[in-house]
Amino acid sequence: SHGYQGDYRVGYCDNPPVATGPTMVQTTNANDGNTYSYNVLQNGDVPDNFTMTDQYGEEVDLYSFCGQPVMLVVSAGWCGPCRSEAATLQAVADAHPELEIITLLTDDNSYEIPTVPFLEAWANQYAFENIAVLTPGGVPATTYEELFAQHHRAWEVDGYIPTIYHLDETLTVISADEGVREPPAL
Repeated sequence: SHGYQGDYRVGYCDNPPVATGPTMVQTTNANDGNTYSYNVLQNGDVPDNFTMTDQYGEEVDLYSFCGQPVMLVVSAGWCGPCRSEAATLQAVADAHPELEIITLLTDDNSYEIPTVPFLEAWANQYAFENIAVLTPGGVPATTYEELFAQHHRAWEVDGYIPTIYHLDETLTVISADEGVREPPAL
C-alpha cells in the first residue's frame, strides 16, 4: 500500500459501506433575502459514494478509499485560508502515512468549477506527492436553488470553507469540521 498517485484503488473493503447520506440540515440566509436548507454530513454519517475527477484527469470514487482512514478537505482556489491550509497538507500526509488525504476544490480562483489543469496547478503549487485533488465537475449553478442542491454541499457542515472531515476505515465520519488538523485516534 502506498499514497495516492492516481490510476488505482488505494483501499479495499470486503463489504462496501452502507451509506446513510447526510443527516443534518444546514440552513443559510442568501443574498437574495431567502433562506435555503440543504443536508450536510455530521459525525456518525456514512457519505454516499461519489465519483469526481482528479488532478490526473482520472475518475476517483470515494469508496475506493475504503479500508483506509481518510481526511477530506473542502477548499476553493479563491479562498485565502484554504490556500494557507493547503500549504500544510503535505506535511500532515508525511507525518501520517496511514491517512489518505483528499482535497475537494469546489471553485477555482474565478468562482468557476475547477478544470483538471487548475487541479494539477494546485497540486504542484503545494507540492502534493500523495494527495488527491478533486473537482466536483458538473454545470455551474446559476441560482441559489441550484447552488444548494449541488451534491458536494453535503461536505460543508458549517457553510464555510476550508472544511475538514475525518472518516474511519469504514468511511464513517468521525470528525466533521471540529478544527482537528490531525486524524483523531481511530
